[in-house]
Amino acid sequence: ERLLHLDTVRASRRAPAEVPIPPPPGPGEPVDTDVVFAGGGLSLLIAAALAGRGVRVTVLDRARVGVGHREWNASGSELRALVAGGIVTEAELAALVVARYERGVCVFHGRAPTVVTGVLDHAVDAGGLLAHARALAIARGVKILDRCSVVGARGGDAAVSVRARDDAGATITLTARLAVDARGASSPYSG
Repeated sequence: ERLLHLDTVRASRRAPAEVPIPPPPGPGEPVDTDVVFAGGGLSLLIAAALAGRGVRVTVLDRARVGVGHREWNASGSELRALVAGGIVTEAELAALVVARYERGVCVFHGRAPTVVTGVLDHAVDAGGLLAHARALAIARGVKILDRCSVVGARGGDAAVSVRARDDAGATITLTARLAVDARGASSPYSG
């Protein structure tokens, strides 16, 4: 049902409206942030990791950064990378895993079910993980912009300008060395 809903939304989308965006800074000119993430879900994990390495990061989301997610399934090796990357401790990770599976069944349209092991075998409390990642990101200096929607971007040789609007309608322009569209299915470029 969710996939059908997303397909319907994509089919009804219009092309993004043209928004006047100032040119980005040129080589050697200062920027507001090193990396800007449009979409505050899994990008929070990357934002916290980058900030822990001294990178200036901004994350914005049309809702509240780090909410709106249900449980995720992940493989044990993927989760161990969060510990190795300094995002969570072993104890914090153990508390976030709500279930483990010996095997799973993948069913693709028109095909027989396939039994898998060692893949997506940990159910993770996504809300808890993202709340932890948000707090860590803020502690590491990540700038969080809640209820701020990207309306356009303009790239240059050395940077990018990202134009956004907050809930009150105020326009915000950020300049960064890198912009990442992490909006998933809500991105106007998905599909």
